[in-house]
Amino acid sequence: MSAEESLSKRRNGFFERRRKKKIWEKVVEFMDEYFPEMKELTEKSDKENVEYGFMMCESTNKLFPGRTCKGDECELDIKDCSIGKKFGNFHTHPSSIAEPSVSDVAFATLRSHKVICIGGGMGEDRKICCYYVTPEARKMKWDLVDKVERGEGHEHSPEETYEEIRCIPFR
Repeated sequence: MSAEESLSKRRNGFFERRRKKKIWEKVVEFMDEYFPEMKELTEKSDKENVEYGFMMCESTNKLFPGRTCKGDECELDIKDCSIGKKFGNFHTHPSSIAEPSVSDVAFATLRSHKVICIGGGMGEDRKICCYYVTPEARKMKWDLVDKVERGEGHEHSPEETYEEIRCIPFR
């Protein structure tokens, strides 16, 4: 590797770390502010055995929830932001773990989401977790889409496709 290539690689790593830090800070602030709403939707989801969710929107450098949508027991169509730009999404996994599935990460990469937040879990393991969609996920986008088309979308997504930002347990 030439000195120029090495410098370019270090610069890209620096900017990716800086970008990621800003994203994580925004998500932590969002979770602090909107945890009650996400918890309520997660509890409602478990009672009704359907998915709920909303787009995480950004305007003037602040995140806020878009319109709440209701799906069925395993699928949800989340509407775009009416104000601001899409940043990520929150959705529930009724009676299932709060970790991204192949479908979750494929959807996020296709829509250029930076994060996925999920409410789920059972019994005392209920929580809301937010995950950073990694650059590796974007590289694997079409492989993930192929898995969804083969009916493997509900499988747990490969760990290199996301990084946990924060999880908040609740009862």
